[in-house]
Amino acid sequence: MTDTPPVVRALAAALGQLADLVAALTDDQYTRQPAAAGSAVGGHVRHNLDHVDALLRGLRTGHLDYDRRERGTAVERDRGEAVAAG
Repeated sequence: MTDTPPVVRALAAALGQLADLVAALTDDQYTRQPAAAGSAVGGHVRHNLDHVDALLRGLRTGHLDYDRRERGTAVERDRGEAVAAG
């Protein structure tokens, strides 16, 4: 992993921390939509993973597109899917 750019290594470490956080939540905590917040934790996790995916795709293709995202995916509802996606 020594050829990996430092920013990608830092991103991988942050994703590891996110996976630990998701694993520590209950299913209810992950999917509950509080009245004061626009989305459940799962929605925020999906949003962040979408941006990471767009960044990595952009590194490969030379074209960065943050608008190409899917909403309502299994990552929002299933902690296991979120950890696997990260």
